[in-house]
Amino acid sequence: MLAATDDFGMLLVGAGLSPEELPRGEEVTVQEARQLRLLLSLVGHSLRGFGPNVTADYLLAEVVTKGEAVSRTTLSERLGRFQALAVLRPDGYIVAAMTGKPLECVGPVGVQNGALRAGDYRVGAFYASEGQGYREDTSLPRLPARAFFLEAAGDEVP
Repeated sequence: MLAATDDFGMLLVGAGLSPEELPRGEEVTVQEARQLRLLLSLVGHSLRGFGPNVTADYLLAEVVTKGEAVSRTTLSERLGRFQALAVLRPDGYIVAAMTGKPLECVGPVGVQNGALRAGDYRVGAFYASEGQGYREDTSLPRLPARAFFLEAAGDEVP
């Protein structure tokens, strides 16, 4: 089954979903995107799966926010935006967004200014490599805050 899985499906598996939970169609509907986001929130965040989980959630939040189905091919193409990006895990490691591979420990994470941070880095934010460090990535479209609230089908977020 996994041999026939596209890049988007492999990201979902890396994020913690089982092959049986992957969408089967040629496109991901808004309803499926909502369902997948809920499933991703239930699998927990293993340290290895944290980067792929954050990346998959962002892609699925885009589908929900735009309100229209997206082809699996398009989702796989959108993964290219994340190839060179990293995220901060809750244990203080910057990891590759696509694979979860640890890149650098930036220190202990604590609550600072209302967010989980290690120094200037925020847990779950995307970062691009810059010289000897990382800067917050600004190339990804900013999604509205409501995009990050999980909702069941039919529920509206105020």
